[in-house]
Parts: sequence; structure tokens; C-alpha cells
Amino acid sequence: MSGFSDPAMLAAVKNSDCKLVVMHSLTVPADKKIVMTEPDVVSALLEWAKIRLNNIRGGGISENRLIFDPGVGFGKTATQSLTILRDINRFKSLGVALLIGHSRKSFLADFQGESIDDATVAISQSLAQSGIDYLRVHNVARHKQMLAIEKALHRG
Repeated sequence: MSGFSDPAMLAAVKNSDCKLVVMHSLTVPADKKIVMTEPDVVSALLEWAKIRLNNIRGGGISENRLIFDPGVGFGKTATQSLTILRDINRFKSLGVALLIGHSRKSFLADFQGESIDDATVAISQSLAQSGIDYLRVHNVARHKQMLAIEKALHRG
């Protein structure tokens, strides 16, 4: 598994000021044939993240440098990935910034029609409204436009 499980990775970044993305993936590189089998994928990810984040903190890395990415699409079925997105607010209990990399994931084709880019923007809009800290997307210009509209709509 990833998520800074290799002590050499922590040693390499310990004395830097960089942010660290702790991402869940069952295999590196990802293997579509290997997926999570837990019935409650979000609870399983939360438990994994708590252990990994505590180990990283114990290695001398401050919490304000940590970003958690549940690894949408990495070792998860389409339904599991959708469940993660639906229950994204549960991950806020970790007390660290959250990153979601949902852009152009093939599982989106299972849940919508013609454009995976349209689905990506729709999910980004929902995630932005949920207060997710970082979105990893491909079409930056389109997302910048959507976020500007979101901001204008939600001003006082």
C-alpha cells in the first residue's frame, strides 16, 4: 500500500516544508483487478487513514503538512468510488486537508451519459460546496470558470 508506508519516504521529506499527500491505493501501480472487499468502504478508508496519519505524525511530520486523498478509482469499484464521493464529509473527521482526484475517471461513464468532463465538473461543484480543500482535475479552465460562478452565487 501507499500512503508513506515506506519509512525511507518519510525520511526523505521530514526536514522539508512541503505538503504531503497521503493517498490510499491497494497496489502501486493501480491494478483494476484488485479492489477493496470491505462492505463499508468509507469506514475502512477512515481506519486506514487514521493509522497512516498517526504513524506519519509519530515520525515528526506536522499535521498542517498532511493532505489525505482516499484514492478514488484506485483499488475501488465504480460503486465504491461513488460512495466515497457521496460520503466525503466523513473524511473531515481526520482533521487534515482533503484532496479528491476524480477527474476523467472511467467509473463516471457508468453513472452518466455523454461527457465524462461534464460529470467531473458536476462532481467538482458538489465537492467545492462541501469544502474540499483540493481538487485534482484535467480541465483547469473549465473548473476555474465553474468555481468563479460558485463564488459569485454564494457571496453574501
